[in-house]
Parts: sequence; structure tokens; C-alpha cells
Amino acid sequence: MSVTRCLKVFIDGLTTILRSELRAVLVTVRKIIEARLAVLNSFVGRNDVLAQKYKTISDQLDNFLSPIEQKLNMLPVSNLSGCIEGVELFNNIQKSYFDYKAKAQDLGYRVAQFGFASNYSNKLREELQLQLDRIESILSYLDTLALSGGINVGSRVRIYETGNLGTVSAIDSGQGTVDVIQDIGGTVVVGASGVGLVNL
Repeated sequence: MSVTRCLKVFIDGLTTILRSELRAVLVTVRKIIEARLAVLNSFVGRNDVLAQKYKTISDQLDNFLSPIEQKLNMLPVSNLSGCIEGVELFNNIQKSYFDYKAKAQDLGYRVAQFGFASNYSNKLREELQLQLDRIESILSYLDTLALSGGINVGSRVRIYETGNLGTVSAIDSGQGTVDVIQDIGGTVVVGASGVGLVNL
């Protein structure tokens, strides 16, 4: 996904500090979206397992109950009207049958609910992934723009996030990052738009 022309014009018009602030906001939003995606992936995976479990049980109940319903319909139960014991027996059988049938239907309903929840979650995942792709393209553009602005190995820079000064020791154009040896010690890898040139 590429950055639109109007957004490039907007970004190009920002100062390096404002570009860094934009980058910081986008990185934070990216982390939030990635966390939300992880939760959704877990939710969908769990739903799919539960839906399959309920579907299996529902299918087993249907397979068990279908022959019973056919046989009950074949029996002339109405001929038992004068036989209290027979009527009671078949009423209990029918009650048990309809209880199990209701459970099977409830399980079928749950399968449908889990399917609906998974479909909704999948659509939400697609939307979040699209947002993530847009953010990545803007971050890439910001970093490419920063690298084209004269940052080289040996450049003195300030890391905007921490305010620390340092020297660029390596540039990864493909990732849009720079390695900075900080004056306070230690090397950090940051997005190229996360640093600004320091004129000595």
C-alpha cells in the first residue's frame, strides 16, 4: 500500500520534529492495533474450537434422535387412550425425546452464534490489518524521507524520543532504521524519522 500524494504533501510540509512526533503516534497506534489483533486471533481460534465441539455434539444428538422420531411417529400411540400405564410411558418417552431435541437445537444455535462471532471478528481483523498496512506505509515513507534528508553514517543526531545525542553507525535503508551510538553509552536502533541531524 502506498502513501497518497496529498498525505505526502502534508508530511513533506512538517518539520523534522513534527515528523518524529507523527512517527511516535503511529508507532503507538501500531502497537495498540497489534495487541487488538492478537486478542482477536485468540478469540477466533477459541470460537472455532468451541463451534466445532458443539457441532459434533449436535450432529451426534441429531443422528441419535432421528430414528427415534421416525419410530415414535409409526407407533399407534393414540390407541393407548384407555391404558394409563401406556400413555404415561409414551408421554415420558416423548418428553425425554423433546428435551434432547431442544438441547440439539440449542447446540445448533450456539454453533451459529460462534460462526457469526468468528465472521464478525474476521471482518474486524481485516479492517485492523488494513489500518496496520496504512500505518506501515506511512512509517516507511517517513523513514525514507528522513534518510534522503542527509542522514549518513557518521552523522551527529539527536534521538527525539529520549533527547540523547549520538552518532549514526549504520543505516538499514530497507528497514528505514539507523543504528545510533549514544554519547551516554550504548547503541540503539531507531526509525530514521526518529532522529534529527545536529549541526555542531
